[in-house]
Amino acid sequence: MDKADLRIETSLTEEQIDELIHHSTNDQEVISKTSDAARFKDRQAFETWLQSEPSLYVLTNESNKLLGLAWVQKMVCPLNQAEFDTTAAIRLYGEARGKGLSKWLLGEALKSFGNSNYWLRTSSDNVSAIKTYERLGFKIASSPDKENKIILTRHSDHSSLQ
Repeated sequence: MDKADLRIETSLTEEQIDELIHHSTNDQEVISKTSDAARFKDRQAFETWLQSEPSLYVLTNESNKLLGLAWVQKMVCPLNQAEFDTTAAIRLYGEARGKGLSKWLLGEALKSFGNSNYWLRTSSDNVSAIKTYERLGFKIASSPDKENKIILTRHSDHSSLQ
């Protein structure tokens, strides 16, 4: 999969919303490592989530197939660290996984969103995601919680978004 054949859009089409709901409720990788089965369980849940005003970064191919989704939004870190005021997330689906696209898509989202101190939450056993986040300058900031999730943080002055 060549990046030249891919696009990053800032909104989802109606068909892509259906694809997102399908991935979130049927893809065992997504179900086991995210809260997307609840967040995107149906159109109503998606619309409710959209009201939180995330900035979307949608990875598609030339036929407009949903390959991935990243989002960034203002939200204070739950570790009572108000300096980390923006959260980020990324998902890759099907054929897009394992191609090195996570760092590229999330890096583009962080660059586009602007200068913020970021945090994100992931499963502590999601080793490939943690390595990607660390390559983008995130550092582990918590131990696993009761849901086996950890928080990683990144200061705005970090510059490894190439």
